[in-house]
Amino acid sequence: MLLTTEVPQASSAVQSFVGQEHKLLIGGEWVAAESGKTFEVTNPANGEFLANVSEGCLLYTSPSPRDG
Repeated sequence: MLLTTEVPQASSAVQSFVGQEHKLLIGGEWVAAESGKTFEVTNPANGEFLANVSEGCLLYTSPSPRDG
């Protein structure tokens, strides 16, 4: 049985997308974290940096008054 540790490289379009800071999708709109905090996401296959993502909190998981 042959095992390999080679990790395929993402296309330039994928690298461009994941290299951007990402916001939270709330109520159909992309919004930054209210705190302004972000965290790094890494590729679990090789530990390389993928993207900065907005840090959500419990506030974002609670129903809003408009949810009825």
